[in-house]
Amino acid sequence: MTRAAASEQQIHTTIAVFLNRALPEGSWHCAIDSAGKASLAVAQRLKARGGRRGTPDHMILVPGSPAIFLEVKTAVGRQSAEQDHVAHCIERTGHYYYLVRCVEDAEAALRIHRVPLRATVSGIRASISAQNEGLRPVRRSASSGKRMERATPAQVAKARQAGVLV
Repeated sequence: MTRAAASEQQIHTTIAVFLNRALPEGSWHCAIDSAGKASLAVAQRLKARGGRRGTPDHMILVPGSPAIFLEVKTAVGRQSAEQDHVAHCIERTGHYYYLVRCVEDAEAALRIHRVPLRATVSGIRASISAQNEGLRPVRRSASSGKRMERATPAQVAKARQAGVLV
């Protein structure tokens, strides 16, 4: 069974969660909405208040360092000519620009500039996995609607090791 490729929105969300957890104290980040594929009305409002084509998706500010901008694309996504132009403008002014396709790419960009991270992607995933191992999922039987609990694979493995299950 293969995993479906993450959408650009899913990658954005994962990066935002990672940045919230990992950036050092005093840092700041935000997503920049440039309405690339928004409705005409939304795009017109953003343009009226200064929104421009090619604007990167995320801005990261770390004390003592130039700004870091991230442009998020899926595995097959491509930058537009406007995005290429903006990337060159950002780099010419002494800031950093990265095209990222996953949260690990965002972490790598921060590591290149020696940002002292409070967390890593692998550490966060391990923590989530450990938390999930202790949870017992509650499912409802389709026919009766009653609550039925099922053991997680980790709980089944522990029971087999203890000799409770064969």
